[in-house]
Amino acid sequence: MPRAKLNPNQVNEDTLQDSDNDTKVEVEASADEDKIRLSTGGSERMIIDNAGLVGIGTSSPTEILTINATEPTILFKEGGTDMATIGVNSSDNILIENKTMNKHIVFKVNDQGVVREGLRLDGAVPEVVVNQTSDSLVDFRVESDSNTHMLFVDGANDKVGIKTSSPSHTFTVVGDLSASVLYGDGSNLTGIGGGGGGSPAGADTQIQFNDGGSSFGASANLTWDDTTLTIGGSSTDSILKIQTTDDGSSAGPVFELARLSASPADSDYLGQIKFIGKNDGNGVTTYAKITGKISDASANSEDGIVEFSNIKNGSQTVTARLRSDSLQLLNGTNLSVDGSITGRMMHMTHHRYNDGNGTGKEYIPWAGTSEQPSPSWITQGVAPYSGRLAKVWVRSSKSPTMGTTTVGVHTGVDGDTVVSSTAAESQVINMTNVNTGYVFNFTGTNHFAAGDIIAVSIDPTGAHGNVNVTCVWEYDITT
Repeated sequence: MPRAKLNPNQVNEDTLQDSDNDTKVEVEASADEDKIRLSTGGSERMIIDNAGLVGIGTSSPTEILTINATEPTILFKEGGTDMATIGVNSSDNILIENKTMNKHIVFKVNDQGVVREGLRLDGAVPEVVVNQTSDSLVDFRVESDSNTHMLFVDGANDKVGIKTSSPSHTFTVVGDLSASVLYGDGSNLTGIGGGGGGSPAGADTQIQFNDGGSSFGASANLTWDDTTLTIGGSSTDSILKIQTTDDGSSAGPVFELARLSASPADSDYLGQIKFIGKNDGNGVTTYAKITGKISDASANSEDGIVEFSNIKNGSQTVTARLRSDSLQLLNGTNLSVDGSITGRMMHMTHHRYNDGNGTGKEYIPWAGTSEQPSPSWITQGVAPYSGRLAKVWVRSSKSPTMGTTTVGVHTGVDGDTVVSSTAAESQVINMTNVNTGYVFNFTGTNHFAAGDIIAVSIDPTGAHGNVNVTCVWEYDITT
């Protein structure tokens, strides 16, 4: 079939659109909004806002990726075949589903460079498995309100403990043990009454359970082989569910990946979630990973990182990194947002003037080149949002130099004719070199409100000369 071609009238400075203008890519729908919008069939589908937030089905994303839909679901496909989904169902449950028959959901960690499998939802058996292979030894621990080791599996020593971190026997209970019936071969059991006959249920490694109150049951879908707990199944329903009935305000339920190293260090891996499927050559591939890492292990100043990786052109590639102070998109990763971006926006204004050999305080022109010795409508602007003056760069051609220079930010409320001659904040720097930029960093958290008039003054001990000024304003556009 012939390919569609774009006519010149379908492309302009900020829009790429089809002939009837109902499918388009739009940059800055309004002046200086710094957003990218994608629309199809006359409806906006996706937005990247000026804070780097991506929205699908919403124009107001609140997280790095916000998806708004009825029962929203992310689908992973391979060669046109559905492989896995992550989503929310009609009962408001979060679902992670491997759609490939007899395949698994696997949780692994990096133990000082050694990748160890801790938990597997085995779709081939099906069963839930912990420590499936001998090289993937991960201890299993359950806490209660008052005990950190209410249940503890010491994988290295082949022991299980209740209320102890150091079980001394294959099964050690600290405290009372109550049971209506205990079964054994009688050779090493003392002081225990009989409770009926019957043999243990299930095959080797299968976990036994109460089957109707009078006998043991077992399933090949739930096994423990001294290394790995495996949960398997072929159903499309949840294989593993973590649930709480608590009605408090605290978070829950909580899924915890803990690496309690005796020698923690920066860049240590703390836990990892892998999303694995097959390629069209029947090879098992990790298509995506979510990894928690230590950025700074220093006590009382700890920092953490969440790292997102994807297969890119056949190689595992870090595509995004969420740090404690920023979100980084890496290795050519683009940001796409459907909706508005709110937050704090940095805005730069550029000014210039010439005062020759003039000295004393001057208010820089808001537009044009006419500085003023006192507050004036020429030297002020209107703040569109509340915010602050973050920094001012000043560069002068005057020789000898401007010398010790004071830069101030001035404000006035709505209704004032001009800004106050008293600065809301001032910073002082000795400008010792000609034709050299100097930065004046301001520390105030909020200098003005939306609708206030704002201005900047420069007061050197020497002459001004030819002056270039760049102001960096920080606006709060969360409301």
